[in-house]
This record gives sequence, C-alpha cells and structure tokens, in this order.
Amino acid sequence: MVSTKHCDLAIAGGGLAGGMIALALAMRRPELRVVLVDQGETIGGEGHIWAFRHDDVADAHRWLLAPLVGHGWRGYDIALPGRRRRFGTPVYAVHSERLDEAVRRAMPAHTILTGRKIVAANKTTLLIDGGDRVQAKAVIDARGAGDLKRLDIAWRTCVAETLRLTESHGLERPIWVDATIDQSAGPRHLRILPLDADIVRIEDVALADTPEADGEASGARIAEYAAAKGWTVAETQRSEAGALPLALGGDFDAYWQSGAKDVAKAGLRAGLFHPATGLSLPDAVRTAAFVAHLGNPASRTVHEAMRNFAHESWDARRPYRLFARMLMQAADADRRAARFRRFHEGRRTMIERFHAMRSTRADRWRLIARCRLPLGQMLAAMRDGNSGHAGGRA
Repeated sequence: MVSTKHCDLAIAGGGLAGGMIALALAMRRPELRVVLVDQGETIGGEGHIWAFRHDDVADAHRWLLAPLVGHGWRGYDIALPGRRRRFGTPVYAVHSERLDEAVRRAMPAHTILTGRKIVAANKTTLLIDGGDRVQAKAVIDARGAGDLKRLDIAWRTCVAETLRLTESHGLERPIWVDATIDQSAGPRHLRILPLDADIVRIEDVALADTPEADGEASGARIAEYAAAKGWTVAETQRSEAGALPLALGGDFDAYWQSGAKDVAKAGLRAGLFHPATGLSLPDAVRTAAFVAHLGNPASRTVHEAMRNFAHESWDARRPYRLFARMLMQAADADRRAARFRRFHEGRRTMIERFHAMRSTRADRWRLIARCRLPLGQMLAAMRDGNSGHAGGRA
C-alpha cells in the first residue's frame, strides 16, 4: 500500500551535503519536521573518509563537525622531487560511518528513509519508487551533480586503499601530497593518511580530462609505494574509487536549472565544491550552517535563499576556476605536471589560503605567475566565459 509522509522540509539525497544539512537542522532546529531520503543504505555512503585542514572550515561552524571527526593530526607534509615540506596546520578526517551514526542519533528513525530511490522531485514533493510520497513545505535536492554538460569541467580521479600492515608504518602525520611518483601522464600524487599504528590509507589521485580511473594501475602504484617504504601489507581492509568534477567555467544559471526546476539545491547539485580540487566538505559544512540559520528553512523561499547563496559562492570563485583552467589547459602532461609542482613549491600561506578559498589579491597574482603561461594564453584563460574552455592549449 502506498503512503504519503508529511513534513516541514524534505531532503533528497543523504550523501555528505544532505546528511550535513539533516544533522545541522536536528541539532539547531529540532522543532522542524525533517525527512531525509536516500537510495543508499548508509548516510554519507559506505566507508568514505573526507580529510580537511583546520583553516578549511570556519571556527563558527566547528560545532557541526565535532561528532564526526575520527582522526586528527598536528600537521602534514608535502613531498616533491628532491624536497619535503612540513606544514603545522592541523588536519582532520571525517568518517562516513560517524555521519550515519550522528544523523540516526539525532533524527527519529521514521524520518530517515534509506534504501529508497527518488524517481521525481519538485519544490514540495518527493515521489519514491513504488509510489510512496513525501509531501513537504519545501524540498532541498542534494542528490549529487546536475547536468555537468552545462559546465566546463575536468576531473579529479581517486582510487583509495586502506591497508593493514604487519608492523608500524612509522608515520606521525599525513602526507597531503606525495608528488615524487611518476608524472609522465600528467599531475598525479598520492595522499597518505595514517589511521592507526599499523593502518594506512593511500589515495592515488590524478587530475585528468575524463572521470575514468584505471583501478588496476592505481592498485599497482599503491603496492609499489608501500613496498618502497618497506611496508608489508597484511590485508587490504577497504578499496574505493571515484571522480570529482573540477569547474573550469560554465553557465551557472543553466546548471542550477538542469536539476529539478525551482527546487533548492545543495552540494554538487548546487555547484558547491572547490573548483580546482573538487573537494566539497567545507562547502557541505558551510551550507548546512547556512540552512540551519535561515529564518524559516521550511518555506518556499528556501529556493531563492539557497540559489543566491550558491550563486554568490560561484561568483567569488572565479580565481580558482582561472587557476584550474591554467593548470588543465597545458597541451601536454609534462607542462601540467610542472605547473602542479610549481604550485606546491610556492609560499605556505598561499597554498593554505588557496585550499581554504581565502586567497589574497597577492596570492592570486602569484598563482598566475607560477603557471608561466605565455601572455596571450594567460589573457585568454582569464576570460571567464559562460561556456567552453577559455583560450587554447598552451
């Protein structure tokens, strides 16, 4: 028998963005009747780890992350050919299992509908496979990316393995970027997170034109890296692969409308991710705090509020789209890799403000200078048009 569930606010999608909004509302706006619907069985997905630097998230929003952080370190390293750099900014890791547990503790069980596929959504209704409905005063759609053809994109691919070793790995802090590996196919690095004395997560990350990752080749690179460190692998506890879009340009208005028309959106569906890294946890936290502090999140005005929020974020991120274009528009893999390396050889404050999307004007000029584009190509790349790559390949 089909049923209709009534609520104040329905959240479509229980990934990072949707899960964070649900948790923030449960913590700060418990008077609202919120329903969360996701086709997966676990809020936040299975076995995901989102690492971030301390400065990536505003102090005013840390209340939301407190129950979710599973690991923390006092700093991190960047490894480049012939050089190793140490940074003192703390790094933390959020685990999807903790997000799932926190949301389920905070929300009544009957308001969390997992394993349910949404087949249609509008600004007040979610239609679920099988005929059930969720009827709300407002809907927020956080079901992943919209029509990416509306944007000019490249990709950040990642294959990750969590390894249990036969003995301690000896690491006290993450290696945020290890670019000492082969760069002949373009910018690639490993990220190493020490999760326990004998457990390490190794991510094989590449910046590419397409979202496909060669899992077998990545696995071989990870195994080769572990062997070079003298680590013996007792077991692979977990493997995962995915790809995140990088925004080089595009038409924000067309992208926003490519999802459900006139429905509030969050996460990738709202274009809320770092244009040059694809990472979205800081935006997920910022968006959740924004929704929780709206005068009335459960009203149809939430669409306009969230669209303005996302549009202002898009406009403010032009410098990061510019850098992504300059990095990815190199004609060959060697030039892309060289620009990636020169960025990580730059000033520490420039690098950290870049990742936190708080770059100063001086930082932005340093970023342009480090790409070493010919003048004509640089001016072409600086045109932030509504569609297509700006300029030719350098």
